[in-house]
Amino acid sequence: MSSGAIGSERPDRGVSDSDSDIREITRVSEKCIIEFTFGTLGMEEEFNAMVDAWARLYEDDTVDMFSIVFRPSGMESDIPLIYAYRMSKFINRIKKLRKTDPKYNKLENAVVLVANKSSRTIINILFKITTPMSNVYLVSEPHQVDVAIECIVNDAPPRKKSIDGIKYISAPDRIK
Repeated sequence: MSSGAIGSERPDRGVSDSDSDIREITRVSEKCIIEFTFGTLGMEEEFNAMVDAWARLYEDDTVDMFSIVFRPSGMESDIPLIYAYRMSKFINRIKKLRKTDPKYNKLENAVVLVANKSSRTIINILFKITTPMSNVYLVSEPHQVDVAIECIVNDAPPRKKSIDGIKYISAPDRIK
């Protein structure tokens, strides 16, 4: 990452993709879909690895646009409350940067597998602190992740706010 502006709060971190369960799941023409799986390491390590990998996508000239899938490693995994605050800070830094640099507008979609009621509450808190910076698919079942990815790959967002149990939130302030 050439800019310390949006990476983890520890600029000395030097995270490689092998530090957490981060993998590219598909690349269709200019689209790149990256999956972050949480619950395999400590929250601090996972959050920093995710933020660093996400920030590197903005710096990568071979990636025109990308989508991100957030998935817990187990359906019982809870999202810590501090996660909503830290994620909102990270999102707001990117929003500020994208006002002056178009490379920070590469994120098209996010798919969030919300494993349980407490995690859904945390996600709702996050979206009260800051508005989404991309279109968001909130799903509650693992098979719905595939449905959301299919919508993304086919450039076919749902026509309704909710389809097949998937809640779709269009980004209110996405810069085109």
